[in-house]
Amino acid sequence: MSVPERKVILVVERERAISALVTDAIAGWHDASGRETGTGVDDVRRSDTSAAAAVAIRMLRPDVVVADAELAFEGGAGDGEMSLLDVIHEIALPPKIIVVADREDLELAEEAIGLGAFNYCVRPMGTDEFSALLRQALHTRELEMGMEDLPGRLSSVERFENLVGSCDAMRAAFSAVVRVAATDAGVLLVGESGTGKRLIARAIHHLSRRSDRPFVVVSSTGATPEVMEEEIFGRVGPGPKDASGRGSGRLEQADRGTLLLEGVCGLPLPIQARLSAFLRERESSPDVRVVASTDRPPGCGVAPGAGEGEGCPTLWGDLYYRLGVVTIELPPLRDRGEDIAIMARAFLAKYSREHGRTLSGFGRSAMASLMSHGWPGNVAELEARVRRAVILSRGRLVSAADLGLNGNGRSSDRSLAEARCELERSMVTGALLQAVGNVSRAARAIGVSRPTMYDLIRKYELDLSSFKGLARRP
Repeated sequence: MSVPERKVILVVERERAISALVTDAIAGWHDASGRETGTGVDDVRRSDTSAAAAVAIRMLRPDVVVADAELAFEGGAGDGEMSLLDVIHEIALPPKIIVVADREDLELAEEAIGLGAFNYCVRPMGTDEFSALLRQALHTRELEMGMEDLPGRLSSVERFENLVGSCDAMRAAFSAVVRVAATDAGVLLVGESGTGKRLIARAIHHLSRRSDRPFVVVSSTGATPEVMEEEIFGRVGPGPKDASGRGSGRLEQADRGTLLLEGVCGLPLPIQARLSAFLRERESSPDVRVVASTDRPPGCGVAPGAGEGEGCPTLWGDLYYRLGVVTIELPPLRDRGEDIAIMARAFLAKYSREHGRTLSGFGRSAMASLMSHGWPGNVAELEARVRRAVILSRGRLVSAADLGLNGNGRSSDRSLAEARCELERSMVTGALLQAVGNVSRAARAIGVSRPTMYDLIRKYELDLSSFKGLARRP
């Protein structure tokens, strides 16, 4: 993962107690020899006014801001209205802000978190406790920076048709593609529908010596055996013919190129036998490199007529061993860990540009839903849900509801509960618009307490600064 080498912490305080806490925490990340053992920090800066901190945030783009609670809420962006928490929201990829207070104040803590603070803590606190908190903030920032660098990371796998793969299984698949592409060996791609088998096949073709020749796809779905045989091998008899007297089939169309057989196990066994004979006679024309794909691992080693009706894909043994010289397995999206988040961010950036939206990312509920959803439609479903969210989202962060997922990551049908949520969100948004972001006034307007209003703001992942910004617009 590509992340900035230089990491900066900005401390905002009038005294130096917080600076000492940060210094002690960082000192604990080195062993006796001075070697780094934790999340490295290259620079710690300090500002003693909110105005100076606002300038430093814009210029230095620190990774983490540790601010005294009084200064965090104090206006200081030059116009006397914006707090540091407001300023941070203006940054495209904002730093993590930790608010440090001298006393317990639940209402203030609620407001800080509601305005996007990473954490709210109260002094005194132990060095180990604060060190763990600082590590967590830096690690979260590092992950977000890795996501922001996505275009550069995607360019490194452009040869794989923009398939993203950071998990071990996808890295292994990409490595196999590179090695097998330079040969004419048979390749069998195994993976659920929507896992990118056709994209992998294209990558094999584009990396091969055949890249300037045709890439032809034929699917076994929905055709009679007679039609399928004619489509693959061409037509003999009446009708349009080429110079050889045969109607052009897919094999001939792919001459000196690559043919992808999708759903190869769905081919009738006599056609499989004929394909095996074609592959066995490599000196024959046309000269085609054959790649095949199947949604499930096939039963193999069977003779024509055997294994039918047993509930598993059937691939005639001789064909299996000719196609499956190299077998590449593509994992379902649900098993690909961080790849889900990486691809979601890529789709978010793509469709935000396409639809003219400015979205900062995914809220906690949205990301939790993305990571827990079963993804029966794999990458195609992920892309569709993110596009839906870009169109429907009203805030800067995508919510689980925008994705059409509930907190458990399962598809949510419209229900009474959903209708109530929509009404509640509409009332909260309307009140904040009328109050220009003043939480107390908005809470009174809909008859709830201030803490409850902050709960609702977090629940619907609303951005308070966007409502406050209305007061400064001409």
